Amino acid sequence: MHHFKFQPTMPKNRTIKIGDQDVRIDLDSGYFCVTDLASLRGRSADNLKNWMRNAQSLNFFEAWEQEHIPANQQLNLDEFRLALSRDVAFVLSGAKLVEAGCQGIFVQRGRYGGTYCHIDWPPTLPTGLTLASTLRPYR
Repeated sequence: MHHFKFQPTMPKNRTIKIGDQDVRIDLDSGYFCVTDLASLRGRSADNLKNWMRNAQSLNFFEAWEQEHIPANQQLNLDEFRLALSRDVAFVLSGAKLVEAGCQGIFVQRGRYGGTYCHIDWPPTLPTGLTLASTLRPYR
């Protein structure tokens, strides 16, 4: 006879309401799902793509990383800057930022996946809401 021990799994995400949108927060890292936030104004895939390819966003990502990652870890986003300036079709993704060594973002694959980032990052996402004040209680 087999004995199975039931071990309930804890949810990996918590959900909060921002505007009319449910936004997931990863419980392990505290990072917000920008895929959810990006859908506050249209198609999230398009909004994320446009946000990440924006030069100001890329400058913010790099400045944030330089402030928060260990000094011995090298991060250089110049290759993305160059690709964005040369190739209109170049798409910068969360996965590419992770591969480059960014710590303020991660991508969760699968059916309920998404792109998650540190609470400092979403206010730079154009959603039509003032996210800086909306997210302040979650700091």
